Amino acid sequence: MTTTSTELQTQDLDFKVSYTPTEIKINNYDEMKRRIENYVDTYKGSVVTAQTVAGDKLVRQQMNKLSKALNDRRKEIKREYNKPLAAFENQIKEVDALIKSVIDPIDVGIKFVDDQEREARRLKVNDWIAEIAAKYELTPNDLDEFNDSWTNKTVTKKKVTEEIESLFMIKRKQLDQIVEYKMVVESYARANHQEPEAWVEFIDAGRTAAEVIKMIDQAVRAKHQRELADAERQRKAEEAAKAIAEMEAQQAQSKAVEVNDKHIDYETGEIIEPTPTVTETIPEVVDEAPKTIDLSLELTDVTSNQTYLLRDFLTDNQFKFTLTQK
Repeated sequence: MTTTSTELQTQDLDFKVSYTPTEIKINNYDEMKRRIENYVDTYKGSVVTAQTVAGDKLVRQQMNKLSKALNDRRKEIKREYNKPLAAFENQIKEVDALIKSVIDPIDVGIKFVDDQEREARRLKVNDWIAEIAAKYELTPNDLDEFNDSWTNKTVTKKKVTEEIESLFMIKRKQLDQIVEYKMVVESYARANHQEPEAWVEFIDAGRTAAEVIKMIDQAVRAKHQRELADAERQRKAEEAAKAIAEMEAQQAQSKAVEVNDKHIDYETGEIIEPTPTVTETIPEVVDEAPKTIDLSLELTDVTSNQTYLLRDFLTDNQFKFTLTQK
């Protein structure tokens, strides 16, 4: 956009509007109103009858004529009265359109410059983000959100970098905690004869180590219940097979005859071998209360997150404990 060497001064465009109020007056207003009010009093609550209908019609005709004359004159005066107003409004709209044609391109130019400056500030903020990310061994992509207010012209570098530093500090702690959670879950899964990979995925999905440990415990208990159920089914199957074998042996003995100390099936002539007797000893199960002991465990170089994990694990598994920091 080009301008002349002389700056435009908006005060040179000042203007004044001349306006003289117009008086609109009904000359005999008070007298006319008084007479009409007399008619109002006369006909208030009146009833038209056969004797008064002719006079009533005449009064109605006169009132309608007066009402029409008043409103016709009102409309006529209003049209004349509005003519200078309409002309004035058209002039204002015409000039205002010219003014807008000056403002619009200036607005576009200002927005273009503002956008360029904001983008320059954004690039500078991105440099700050990369610098602070490296400090925490992270990348700019680890920043969860970019606050657009950081590119405001009025915001200071100190404020922006402090906010970025706080976000990366939180992110670093979150990632470190996830690593610790995974180590705890992996170790606990292996100790319970579980494949750790599947359980570690729950940490990536946002679960805490304490939550996953509870899930592992539930899985271990469910597996144990299945094993007990399988063992019970196997025991019953063996008992059934044993009973069937004994029953068949008894049936075979009932068909046998003894010849020279041998049992022979009199139907088939086969020698029947005696069924060996197996004596099964079932150990007695004594339901005793578990014995308890007191243990002392000393941990070194423990982080605060590991302390919370240990506390949650001991609490969830109903250990009685006291944590003391040296």
